[in-house]
Amino acid sequence: MSRKVLSDEDLKTLFQNFDRNGDGEISKSEFRQGLSLLGLRVEDGDKTWKYVLKNDQDGNGKIKFEEFKNFAVYRNGELQKIFDSMDKDGSGKISEENLLEALKEYGLSATKSKVRKIIKHFDKNGDG
Repeated sequence: MSRKVLSDEDLKTLFQNFDRNGDGEISKSEFRQGLSLLGLRVEDGDKTWKYVLKNDQDGNGKIKFEEFKNFAVYRNGELQKIFDSMDKDGSGKISEENLLEALKEYGLSATKSKVRKIIKHFDKNGDG
């Protein structure tokens, strides 16, 4: 995956994939289902959900698109730092192994096959 933060279109698509009932909010169960659909297993669901809920600005226990988007925009610099820290050789790309390690840090796991699919989905220019 080459260096590029998610576009607004990518964020909207990702949000809609998690918002299974289309009510404009992501609940805890929708979040878990969305991760499952991506082929990710939640090893520490409470830890992961608590991280997501840090962005619940109205305190309703769900994440609206604007909360999701604001978090992503706010975290833009942090995401770049995370990307850079995962890009061990400075190539501007994240390997399967790098992504597997990052998922583990957030209490998630996936098979190498699923990680390849995730990278392929986000690797718009096909350069790895």
